[in-house]
Amino acid sequence: MPKRGSSGKTSDKTSVPLPPEGLHSLPSVEGIPPWLRDILLRTIVFSKTPEDTSAVFTDAQWQSVCATRKDRSKDIDWQKARARTEAAGRFFRWMRRSRSQLGQPAKVRATLNGLLRQTRKLQGALQDADALGDFGDHHESLADLEQDLEDWILIHGSSTPREDFGRDWLYVWLLNVWVGPLRGQLSFARKPDNTPYGPLIDFLTLTIKIIAGRAPGPHGLAKVIDQYRKSGDLPL
Repeated sequence: MPKRGSSGKTSDKTSVPLPPEGLHSLPSVEGIPPWLRDILLRTIVFSKTPEDTSAVFTDAQWQSVCATRKDRSKDIDWQKARARTEAAGRFFRWMRRSRSQLGQPAKVRATLNGLLRQTRKLQGALQDADALGDFGDHHESLADLEQDLEDWILIHGSSTPREDFGRDWLYVWLLNVWVGPLRGQLSFARKPDNTPYGPLIDFLTLTIKIIAGRAPGPHGLAKVIDQYRKSGDLPL
């Protein structure tokens, strides 16, 4: 589930100077929370990655997506649904291109986690030395650095090889399209052999496959749906 760094702290600072072009290259699409925009804009690799504004879905592909929603209620906003699904696809692909510039995820994780450990170690050493002088400003600077590192671990490498922030955010974004403009429910049924099925499973399978190249199977998608259905916590 997409979330903040483990410390839970928030900040309004911009600790990394941004190149002028960086302010315009972050996809300005509906659905990016302010805290996520702040992290991405403070990350030079992301700020330098140009946005691809080309359509993610062809008209034929989008018609196939629409077919997964059997309900043809007047309350469904098909135009908004396509705009937000296209935005989800562009954002996911943009994240992937940005991360690919960093090298192997395992190496990125190791580097960032090593810096985080050293930062926390130095914080502890400064606390022990407070009796020798006023280190207040340095404590604040190290706290800011700690937050930056936690944020960058979240975006760049996460905490384990299995985690993928861009993928997880794509799932959340598509679920929001389903319960928002498509007026669907976070639900699915099961066949006699226990295989999950239903309109939402079909919608996620098709959209994720078009956007990412491949999609989880029905059981994997059911776990994603259950994660947010049971917790009642769907970001965005």
